[in-house]
Amino acid sequence: MNSIITSKNIKRAIQALCGLICVAFGVAISAKAGLGTTPISSLPYTLSCISPLSLGTYTFIANMTFLLIQVLILKREYKVSQLIQVPALFVFSVLIDLWMKLFGGIGTSNYGFMLGLCLGGCFFVAFGVYLQVKANAVMLPGDGLAKVIASKTKKEFGKIKIIFDSSLVGISIIISLIVKHKLLGVREGTIIAAFLVGTIIRFLTKRVHIFDTDT
Repeated sequence: MNSIITSKNIKRAIQALCGLICVAFGVAISAKAGLGTTPISSLPYTLSCISPLSLGTYTFIANMTFLLIQVLILKREYKVSQLIQVPALFVFSVLIDLWMKLFGGIGTSNYGFMLGLCLGGCFFVAFGVYLQVKANAVMLPGDGLAKVIASKTKKEFGKIKIIFDSSLVGISIIISLIVKHKLLGVREGTIIAAFLVGTIIRFLTKRVHIFDTDT
């Protein structure tokens, strides 16, 4: 027990939790900005627009699918301890719905303000993912899948994150056009986030070292 509960592991856990909160916050304010959701939440948001289930609920379902894909890719390499992603995902999904309710009153026709919320959402999502990567602890299944793909292909995580997010946006566009014949939650803000989030993560990973758990 003493070998598990160490100051380093506590620091990693706190850092991962802070990352979780930041990502949920970023997803919520991006959705409320009205310029399109962040790519990682574009698919859950689109599905929530065509059914009575919430964004948080579909976030949980989508990420459980990402978790299954991780298992299929890693097979015997997948560590059972990584199943801690499930309770982390549950907390994340609840946080999204909570933030969405707290920001439920936000509404504006001021494009500058909407763009500011969008950019702020991108930063919080990127910073949250960065904290989770640096903590090297639990990651959300979506980001965990991107990390697994990056590891298997020996590519930079930030680059794989951009490709992964862009793919989710593409799927969201197809579903929304087929079901509603219009775009749902995919606008210029989504395109901005598809490239900006991964770019910010790459910048933070290379330039910021104060959150390294080994220091």
